[in-house]
Amino acid sequence: MESRRARDEAIIRSLEAAYDAAWTAGEHDAMLAVYTDDAVAIDPAGVRLEGRQALRQWLSTFLKGIARGTSRRTAIQAIRFITPDVAVLDGEAAIARADGAEPRFDMTHQFSAVLIRRGHGWLIAHVRAGIPSSHPFE
Repeated sequence: MESRRARDEAIIRSLEAAYDAAWTAGEHDAMLAVYTDDAVAIDPAGVRLEGRQALRQWLSTFLKGIARGTSRRTAIQAIRFITPDVAVLDGEAAIARADGAEPRFDMTHQFSAVLIRRGHGWLIAHVRAGIPSSHPFE
């Protein structure tokens, strides 16, 4: 029988995969569904966003602007369980034009996320994106 920790890790990996799929599809509501209501996100430029409304506005502007038509792919580097109900995820996100069209947009950055258990699932309570190691402004 699969251990609780292994199940939790699988759920967290599925959550990241769902976020990537929602990003690529441009589905803002599906993207927001992975966050707690009071989530904090810090983008690669250091802008701090608090709560779903701020996240919704930022994501909408970003995905309708420079990141329109992009896909996102996450490589999870580690998941560490701080307590049975709190986990820290370290990963790398690669964002690229989905259709290969111009303007070119490719960006890769590291990120860390704090996830908390909600019922039988997990949600992101805090995420901090690192400075891009590659980005379209080079």
